[in-house]
Amino acid sequence: MLASAWLVVSSMCGTQVGEKTKARGICGKDLNKKGTPAGEVPVPESGGLAVGCAFLLCVIMFELIHYFDVGSLLRWASQGFTGAGPT
Repeated sequence: MLASAWLVVSSMCGTQVGEKTKARGICGKDLNKKGTPAGEVPVPESGGLAVGCAFLLCVIMFELIHYFDVGSLLRWASQGFTGAGPT
């Protein structure tokens, strides 16, 4: 289930992060395609940023679910993540 969530989040955010970094000029050229028309197309530099953040989020969620039961996590989240944490 968490792997499916990781796939959805990384695919949704990956394109958005790529477009935003490209719009701000944080892009480079593909050196392996030098001399071809595809080598002049700008490529976003931080494409793996969204995938890495989604992976980190899923690892943290997996650890929380592993150590605590789902009911106590939902109660803790519904209280605004205040207090000592799930018990």
